Amino acid sequence: VDSGSTNITGCTNTGKALNGASSVTVSPDGTSAYVASAGSDAVAVFGRELPPVVPPDELSLTLKLSKHLSTSRLKAFKVGCDADCTAILRGRIRIKIEGRGRAGASARKIDMGSKTIDLIANDPAIVKFNIKRRGQKATKRALRRGHKVTAAVRLRAKDAAGSVEKLKVGVRLRR
Repeated sequence: VDSGSTNITGCTNTGKALNGASSVTVSPDGTSAYVASAGSDAVAVFGRELPPVVPPDELSLTLKLSKHLSTSRLKAFKVGCDADCTAILRGRIRIKIEGRGRAGASARKIDMGSKTIDLIANDPAIVKFNIKRRGQKATKRALRRGHKVTAAVRLRAKDAAGSVEKLKVGVRLRR
């Protein structure tokens, strides 16, 4: 600002400068700034250009299961990620038994365990679960008796940038 005038030096704007700016506020969306001046009894509005927002890269996960699995083929899954990442897999078998319990049906859950694996970008890996013998027997027995048996595998992957992606795949087991 020129010392004897309120004109702004070096600016193509023909507006007047504020005399004694007392407060500055930025709009909630960040595109405008408001400056109040008690000496000029005025408020000046300035437009702001914001840098473009770049969304973080999302991970793309794959978890391959066969449509109809038997207990003998349940132990291995194919897992892939489009970036180097660390994956955590958790599995559970659910046996739905009809006609038992107060509500007429009950369910038994068998934990397949948890596995952590480091994946290389676009290089699928085979992950094997170790289902305890007791769980294997219970699953086979339920299938023989005609109960509904399902397996669910949850996958959570995190890359070096901190992006997290989750995936859940469920499948019904057949005898």
